[in-house]
Amino acid sequence: MTSTPDPATLLLSLRGAECARNVALASFALNIWDIVTTIDEEIQYFWSGPWTLTRVLFFFNRYLAPATTIIALYCFFGPDLSETPVATSDIERDFKDVPSCTNAIKGCFAMNVIGLTAVQAVLVIRIWYLFKHSPVIRVISILSVTIGAILSAFFVGQSFPLLRSIPNEIPGLRQIGCAIPPPTNFWKLFLPALILHTLLFVLTALRALRTPKVFRDAPLLWRLLRDGGVFYFVVLVIVGYSAISAFFIDIPEINIPAIFSNAMLTITSVAISRLMLNLRSLAARLGYDEEWIFNNVEIERLNWKRGIREGEIIVEVDDHSEGLDTSQDLELLECQNLNPKDGPSSLSFRSSVGVRVTRVGDLPAVQGGMPPHVYR
Repeated sequence: MTSTPDPATLLLSLRGAECARNVALASFALNIWDIVTTIDEEIQYFWSGPWTLTRVLFFFNRYLAPATTIIALYCFFGPDLSETPVATSDIERDFKDVPSCTNAIKGCFAMNVIGLTAVQAVLVIRIWYLFKHSPVIRVISILSVTIGAILSAFFVGQSFPLLRSIPNEIPGLRQIGCAIPPPTNFWKLFLPALILHTLLFVLTALRALRTPKVFRDAPLLWRLLRDGGVFYFVVLVIVGYSAISAFFIDIPEINIPAIFSNAMLTITSVAISRLMLNLRSLAARLGYDEEWIFNNVEIERLNWKRGIREGEIIVEVDDHSEGLDTSQDLELLECQNLNPKDGPSSLSFRSSVGVRVTRVGDLPAVQGGMPPHVYR
């Protein structure tokens, strides 16, 4: 059983818990605002279609954060939780001295590790498709996420003895929620996330630097780089703030909110949800099939889009095309039984017909009666 602290320490912890309570409320409000303002896009882009890994991670990331914050709010607003036993039945009477506050706090930290790992998995998916021809970078990104998750879980496990509530035995002082002492050495919990997000953003930027023309001419990839930069800046600020605040053990008003308010998971969750919705929205406006957004064809072919008929895709030619003689003929390739789920394997190169080279937005009309084709 946790020993009773002196009144001065308890009052400092209660002041820190009050600040953390307000930050947790603000985090929960941010989560709800994000869900309400983007629910129409969520329904349009993620409520239908096959259950891909991207779709599963979107829902997991989007709704785990508010669920975790609800538990945190339970810790901050429940009356006399530090005195409330977890189990009161005869069968569980051996655990009656374990405060429910302590278990809830540990549960929040475990859910935070899981939620942050889901955010990082979303970013790894993008690295995976950006570096199709670089198995080394693919392996590095996957190993980085795996090692980061293991280190985060290890550090949280090491810190579990410090995750505790303290009882209130000051006469006449009514306690609301948990009284939490400022923990020490919690800054290392945030290092794996900061290092991993830095690595993933550097890999994305490296892809852009290696093929600048591709990113300049491909709006979806440019949005991926731009939004990825914004997301990394948000992560850098919130993780850096949490890590620095963990050093202020003598100032509970800074230390406790940064560690126990669930703000880091909430902000990164909202940011990654917005990034995924923005990519889907842009792809829909450009005419891409939402199911092909992360297909290798999307990353490599770049300037194609679906035609007006089923099974037809169009590759646009613009002034930036390298090595293209505008007086030469383009090859018209027949596409048989094109299915969005099949990807590039459904292309059949059957016939060759000379056509006029056109500019973007001035594609020639396909003659009636002709089968679906692909312009290259």
